[in-house]
Amino acid sequence: MKLKINASSFVCGDSNYFDLDEIEFCDSVNYVALETTPESLIKHIDRIHISSKYIYIFDKSRSRLFQFTLAGQFVKQIGSVGKGPDEHSKIMDFSISRATGNVLMLCEYQFVELDTEGHIQKRLKLPDVFHSFILVENSLWLFSYDDSYCATLFDYDSGEVIKKEISKHFPELKHKIHLQRNVSYGPVPFFVDFWDDNVYSFTKDDVEQVRSIDFGSHSVPKSVVRKLGRQSDFISYLNKNCYWYHISNFVESNNFIFFRAEPQVFVLFDKSTNKFYVANFFKDSTTGLSLSNLVSAGNRSAVCLTNIVQPNILLMSKKYIQSYASDSCFLKIVNSIEEGDNPILMNYWLR
Repeated sequence: MKLKINASSFVCGDSNYFDLDEIEFCDSVNYVALETTPESLIKHIDRIHISSKYIYIFDKSRSRLFQFTLAGQFVKQIGSVGKGPDEHSKIMDFSISRATGNVLMLCEYQFVELDTEGHIQKRLKLPDVFHSFILVENSLWLFSYDDSYCATLFDYDSGEVIKKEISKHFPELKHKIHLQRNVSYGPVPFFVDFWDDNVYSFTKDDVEQVRSIDFGSHSVPKSVVRKLGRQSDFISYLNKNCYWYHISNFVESNNFIFFRAEPQVFVLFDKSTNKFYVANFFKDSTTGLSLSNLVSAGNRSAVCLTNIVQPNILLMSKKYIQSYASDSCFLKIVNSIEEGDNPILMNYWLR
């Protein structure tokens, strides 16, 4: 399905936003303050996964995976870097098994499956360092930094290599695939290439294109790509001329499609009305906050967008929030937050 963005309401240079209450795209909303203890201090959130029982937070800079209850109470760190029986090498990526609810962890030169208590149930030795993965039934797709191929398919039961997929598998692409696994961890994992406007999904033994996004008048002219070499010049030019060049955090629910168009534009598509909402940020009128740090939070059965809020943002806006916000749970979080605490998660579950 090809989606051509009608961004007539988007004016370059303005501070554009949409009120989520007016769009009514959520089934439910909940706010979670992640408990702060010496053992649960989070430096940076690289990935979030919300299961039926727990919230998992991956901090890649510290190679740590934190487990919290759905209410935000800290439970434990899952796994530990080392050479012991229940230890592993540096964590590169993680997910949750759709079949068992176990933690799937891609590490340097190994892939491990752990139960929710952190005990390793399975370990596969890998021939290389891979940066991300998708597990579909017993097919384990691993994505490499190596320029010679983009993906390796393993049999998860035996650990044997089935095949390697090179860029020729995508003959319509002019650029080599560089998979960005921050697009979706929902019921169906999606990925996109850095320069490609197509959205793909892996099956048990193949890859298929599921969506194609046309940025319309906001597409980057090919002549610009060839002329601008330095990244700083390129991003500056895009911002100035309101061009978009990359899709991230792509998620799709029964009624909506959501993604971020880089450098800093959010796109929400209503399937029922075929209407696009394009804005620099969305506004939650219940809390009064602007949502500018929206990421896809994986879930085995539902699609969730999470806005990550640092404590200093709430502290700076405390008086405004107290006078504006109508949600008692969120007000309780704001009144108890302290500088140095862990981030707050604002979870929006799509219809």
